[in-house]
This record gives sequence, C-alpha cells and structure tokens, in this order.
Amino acid sequence: TPIELSAAITEAAAILKSARNPLIYGLSKSSTDGQRAAVALADRLQATIDTTASEGHAPSLLALQQSGESTCSLGEVRHRADLVIFWGSNPVESHPRHLERYSYEPRGEQTPNGKADRTLVVIDTKKTKTAEIKDAHFLQIPKGRDAEALWTLRALLKGHTPPPSADTGLPLAQLLDLAERMKTCRCGVIFFGYGLAWQDLGHRIVEALLRLV
Repeated sequence: TPIELSAAITEAAAILKSARNPLIYGLSKSSTDGQRAAVALADRLQATIDTTASEGHAPSLLALQQSGESTCSLGEVRHRADLVIFWGSNPVESHPRHLERYSYEPRGEQTPNGKADRTLVVIDTKKTKTAEIKDAHFLQIPKGRDAEALWTLRALLKGHTPPPSADTGLPLAQLLDLAERMKTCRCGVIFFGYGLAWQDLGHRIVEALLRLV
C-alpha cells in the first residue's frame, strides 16, 4: 500500500534503530552523495556496510589497495595498443563487441590496419570463444597456476631465468615468448576477469598481475 515518504522514513528509522546488527548493502548505482550519506548512516548505527563488489571484483579491489593500478581509457586502447592480453576473461561472451569496438578490430591512430597491427593473447584454463578467434595466441594454463606464471613473467622481464625445477605455471618457452612480446610492444594492455580473481588468494594473484604491469 502506498504511503507518504515521511511515514516510510520514520518506519525505516525505527527498524534500523532497533536492529542488533544492521547491514547497509548495495550502492553500486548510487550517486556519490548517496554513498556518502549511506556511509554516514552506517557510522551512526555502527552498522556493517558492503557493496555489490563483494559478489564481483572484491579481490581485485583489495589488490588495487595494495599495489595501485596502471590504467588507461578504452579510447587509448583503441588508438594505441598493439599487444592485447585477456587473462581469465572471455569478452566475446561477457562483453559483446568489446573486441570489435575497442581492443582488437578497430583502426586507430597508431593502429591504422586494425587487428593486423595488434597481437591478441588469451590465457585461460579452457579454450573459450575468445581463444577461438582465428589469429589469437591461446595459452592454456592449468587451474590454480596463475600466480606461478605471473611471477615467472616478472622474473623473465627482469632478466632472471628460473631453474629447470621451478613451477612456472605455463611452459617456460611460452612464457619466454610472451615476455619478449611484452618487452617489444609499443603499448601493451592486459584485461583480466573473474577467472583470475575468483580463486584461492585471488587478491594476491591480481596483485601479482598489477605488479607485473
């Protein structure tokens, strides 16, 4: 039954005041002012506050707090990137037209020939629709071995070769090739997804990727 806004606010305030352990949740589509008000309310109530990120890229947010992020706009990707890596993400299914508009096919200022001027690398535990793109370089990584591959790449970029007994996540030859592509590209970009973040110690794995970048 519709009621006056003032009555709804009064009732909501009474419910919140009597709650033993209130939770304020959501806010992903709220304005900055709305989020600020929600935080102030949670502080007044000594409530728990959470956002929808806890069901999404929460591990990535923790990683960002630890290491920061080197980022750019999709426009810059379109115009500059000549090496594009999708790690644990499948944009063909999750972000339709991403490759068409921004990351692989479009012609840009420094990529006048579109995909002919780009190298596409897909790293995932299984062959996805993105990995099936004709000219994509697909590296199939065993489940749970992303951290080893990322730290091995970082070592290779610093000029260190791991011993033969080291667990490198991916075959060393593949990582050497990828490291060389990273060193010689003009503008490299890595897109990562839940496949990287949602696993044991996902925040540490994302942190390893951010530090690699």
